[in-house]
Amino acid sequence: MKQFKPHGVDWLQIDRFLASAGKKLASAQKILAFDDEACLQQAYEAMLKAALGFMFSHGFRARSQPGHHIAIVEFVRTRIDKKKYRLGDRLRPAPA
Repeated sequence: MKQFKPHGVDWLQIDRFLASAGKKLASAQKILAFDDEACLQQAYEAMLKAALGFMFSHGFRARSQPGHHIAIVEFVRTRIDKKKYRLGDRLRPAPA
């Protein structure tokens, strides 16, 4: 099964995803002082929201299926300058 579906580029939607990512990141920074694990969760969610915005800007979205978050990270990883940026899923929470 394909991991991605075409998705119309909607810049207002992308802006909302990026704003939400910024809020999650700000939350992670505040939480860091007292809860490392919760901070990592918020930072990971911020990364995913920003990655979704990036994916939407390229006209795709991930299919809702197990492992779709990994597909999102891989989508971005294959489209950025690997010498300049690093994107990984090392922050991905361990299964409960």
